This record gives sequence, C-alpha cells and structure tokens, in this order.
Amino acid sequence: MTAVNRARRARIIPMNAIRDDGNTALAPDWYRDASDFLDNMRLWAEHMELDHSAGQKTRLAVFCEAAGMAPQLARVADSFGVPVYSGGGFDSLTAKHDFAAELADHDRPTEVLHIGDHDPSGVHMYLAFAKDVAAFAGDLGGDVRFTRL
Repeated sequence: MTAVNRARRARIIPMNAIRDDGNTALAPDWYRDASDFLDNMRLWAEHMELDHSAGQKTRLAVFCEAAGMAPQLARVADSFGVPVYSGGGFDSLTAKHDFAAELADHDRPTEVLHIGDHDPSGVHMYLAFAKDVAAFAGDLGGDVRFTRL
C-alpha cells in the first residue's frame, strides 16, 4: 500500500483529489412508470443538441491514450460537439474494430485527433492503432484519417 493510499484512507487527502480509474459500471435504463419515462424524455429533449459539424466536409473525434484524460478533454470538446474516446495501452483488436465501425457509420470522413505519450512506446502504440482502425474502417466503407497531437 502506498503512502498516498494510506493518506486517502485516513482522509488526509480527499478522495476526489486524485483520479485512479479502474471500475466500470454498466446498468440498464429503467423507469418507475410511464410518467417517469416521459419526464426523462422531456429532460433529454431539453438538452438535445444537433450535430455541430453538419454541413462540414469532415467530422472530428478525439482519441486519448489514457482513460483518465477523457473527462478533461470532454469538458472542452463537448461544446464543439466533438466526441472523445479513450483506450489504455495496446487496445484489443475487438475494441479497435468497434471504434472503426462507429467511425465508418457516418456519411463523411472522420479526422481523429490522437493524444498519447510521446515516447517510443507511445509512438508505436499510435502507429499500430491508426493502422488497424483505418484498415477496419476502410473495410467497412468508412474514411478515417489520423493526426497525432
């Protein structure tokens, strides 16, 4: 156990002061009754946004190597209607294929802005990721380009 974890358990360091991603929770949508469903749909409709990139030649997406960065990037990208995705190290082939399928399911090319470590391992992960995703997207009829930031 690290000193930081001991300090967090002792409430010396607040739990929300440090990110340590690790858990995933997947829960179905459910409603108490039809009225609860309608209330949720009204709330959803009040916050619905149209595609900010409609009419542009290319749509944008951001992909970051570290999952912990995704919420920070989304705080900026959301206002522009740009989705943020994250991975973790060498992503599984299934995850790459699923990402490519999502990108290919559009009527125009997607430019993926990739943010990752700028060390030999990070460069290698980026090259493998971009090559796999672009190939899968091409097979699925999509056009995906990458820019490494």
